[in-house]
Amino acid sequence: MRDLSDGRTEVRTFSFWTSRDDITAFAGDGIGIAVFYPDDDRYLIDRETTVDHFDVVRA
Repeated sequence: MRDLSDGRTEVRTFSFWTSRDDITAFAGDGIGIAVFYPDDDRYLIDRETTVDHFDVVRA
């Protein structure tokens, strides 16, 4: 979370998935496109429409 100079606060969300198949089951084939819920318009001022995916290696 970080405060922006215009009085808004930016929040980044990280989620961890077991596989890309699980992500596809949630988001559909376009896993690089953000998924939003109907109530999001009540809370979000602005939104990113793309998603970044990273492979995380656990030791």
